[in-house]
Amino acid sequence: RMFASELKASMAKIRFKKLRLWMMYPIFIAYPFVARITPFSYIAGAMLMLLGLGIRFWASGHISKSRLLATSGPYAYIRNPLYVGNFILGLGIAVIPNNIWLLLYYMITFTVLYIGTIKEEQENLEEKFGQAYRDYVTCVPAFLPYGKAYKNAEKKRFDIHQSFKNGEFIRLCGFLILLI
Repeated sequence: RMFASELKASMAKIRFKKLRLWMMYPIFIAYPFVARITPFSYIAGAMLMLLGLGIRFWASGHISKSRLLATSGPYAYIRNPLYVGNFILGLGIAVIPNNIWLLLYYMITFTVLYIGTIKEEQENLEEKFGQAYRDYVTCVPAFLPYGKAYKNAEKKRFDIHQSFKNGEFIRLCGFLILLI
């Protein structure tokens, strides 16, 4: 009985993650039909994509996913730098076609989907790391940094090997190919 409830919860998580991907597909389907790319929209979108990729790359060099509570690097300023990187990366993709409807669709979809993702992740991290995570949450904003670093942040340096281990190099290459 316990196994069945755990399996059901796992399947719900998988469905939600797939929903995140499925909600982005309309942007790519509509792209060739509604895009009015200008030099400015391409450059602005590409710059946003590179910024998002850079944030993700930096964050992934500071996190050992689900093993340790990350508080160094960008995690000293925001709790969800990977999601911030995703948002900026996706924003760049949505800016390039120079279409307000795609941009609005992206903004609304991202917001709706990631609110649930962040809430679920917070619950898991609180369960796993307890008081240390609760202290972190009270001092570090979820999405928008306010400039002050977490006072108890680890003094850990960026680890490029960890970033590669977390798969960021593949993502970086994929999106750079997309830009080209």
